[in-house]
Amino acid sequence: QVDRLGERILPTRWERISRVVPATISSTVTGMTIIAIGEGVVLGVAYWLAGVPSPVTLGALTGIMALIPGGAPLSFTLVSIYLAASGSPMAGLALFIWGSV
Repeated sequence: QVDRLGERILPTRWERISRVVPATISSTVTGMTIIAIGEGVVLGVAYWLAGVPSPVTLGALTGIMALIPGGAPLSFTLVSIYLAASGSPMAGLALFIWGSV
């Protein structure tokens, strides 16, 4: 039905659009996933270096959060606040700077 509607609305362009749009969506999802995995790994290493408990779990959670706009910054900011509040203000600041860069 979508093809019939598309051909009716955009008869001259529909063939190209119906090829390009799925490829674009697939590439976007693939790119976002690869970037989220990278963010999770890099920040997981940062959590480990900062001495955060369960760095692998928090790195995986950060990677999942990275799929949501603003999710990764929220994640490392909360972990930085946790570090600062639990008696490691320099580690919290260093983690925040690492995540911000």
